[in-house]
Amino acid sequence: MSFAGVRLQSLAAINGSTFQRCDFRGISVDEVAFGAGGARCEYHECVFDGARLGWVKPGLARFVRCSFRNVRVRDWRAGALDLVDCVFSGRIDRGVISGSVPTADRIAAGRHHNQVEGNDFRGLTMPRLEFTGGVDLTRQHLPTHAHALYVPDVDAALKVADAALSECPSGLRPGVRRRLERLRRLRASGQQQAWLSSARFVAADPAAARWLAELWRRELIGFSSSLTG
Repeated sequence: MSFAGVRLQSLAAINGSTFQRCDFRGISVDEVAFGAGGARCEYHECVFDGARLGWVKPGLARFVRCSFRNVRVRDWRAGALDLVDCVFSGRIDRGVISGSVPTADRIAAGRHHNQVEGNDFRGLTMPRLEFTGGVDLTRQHLPTHAHALYVPDVDAALKVADAALSECPSGLRPGVRRRLERLRRLRASGQQQAWLSSARFVAADPAAARWLAELWRRELIGFSSSLTG
């Protein structure tokens, strides 16, 4: 089945539909619900290359070995969404990929956790995309060139930062504390590792973010950051 090049204002897949090796290349949709209607929709080996999507609400959906190369997505929201062995490149402006099913969807989904593993995000620009809810980032391929911080052990990062806070210049402490609170919220959601985009973690107070980045670079094995200076 081919939907290649289709342009729509809205699109909703409903009633537990299954799509096998379908072609969505170049599709342009302002609002899309990949799994509406209360039953999970499944996408296996489908191709969304070159898609232009505005507001995306996954709903109850499962994607396995799908291709999202050279996509442009404005806003990708959380849902009861499984992502398994998918490949992404292009750009997602903002959004959430969650390891936890939103509370409102749990009865319909019949579960509390999403399966998010084996995905390749290395070619994706994601300035305001957040992983939350217990996504195991060690089971994803993440960009190494992006303007972001990768924290391999959130508990250790918080422990190191709390211990060093008294050494932080007083003018930076409020910004450092705000960033640590954000990290605590991610940990409370279930994240053991964190991907912290520059647009969200750095932009409002680059000096505070750099202080933390330098601390973690010295103290945390596996920490990486594109921040310098």
